[in-house]
Amino acid sequence: MVFFLSSAHPVLNESIIQPITHITHVNTCIKPLAPIKQLDLQSARTEDIDGIAECHTLKSLDLLHSKDIDFAKWNRVPLESLGIVQGRFKELGNTSQVRSLKKMRLLGCCSLERFTGDNSRITWMWIDGSKKLDLRTVQTFQGIEAIAVIGNSNETALSEIVMFKSILQI
Repeated sequence: MVFFLSSAHPVLNESIIQPITHITHVNTCIKPLAPIKQLDLQSARTEDIDGIAECHTLKSLDLLHSKDIDFAKWNRVPLESLGIVQGRFKELGNTSQVRSLKKMRLLGCCSLERFTGDNSRITWMWIDGSKKLDLRTVQTFQGIEAIAVIGNSNETALSEIVMFKSILQI
């Protein structure tokens, strides 16, 4: 069953219309659904997250309630955009393992405390609702050009974030 979600985002000033598909077990369903370019997963199990490695045409992925992600397993996935809503992890990192990944949205990841590893391939990032996040760890995204951070209560000097060589917009 496919539903369509449409909403206007006040900051981005654009309508977002995307199909939402519910798949219970990715690792058993991926091959019959291939080739897929966009996938939205709700409450994915670890083996479902690992099963994404078999999606050799996937460009856009949105995860709801996901746990830890091992990006090394996704190194052959041509993923360009990743959205994580209400992720259940304290650390997120090494996104550079997915060479084509450029855009990332983290919404309501309340447990997220820090970014780790090499995240230098990400050029655009939207972080909303990660109150525990240590903003100094955003420095692991050395290729960032545009970043938005909303709803973070940790005090960090702007000079600690503006150390990026390629930053165009904060």
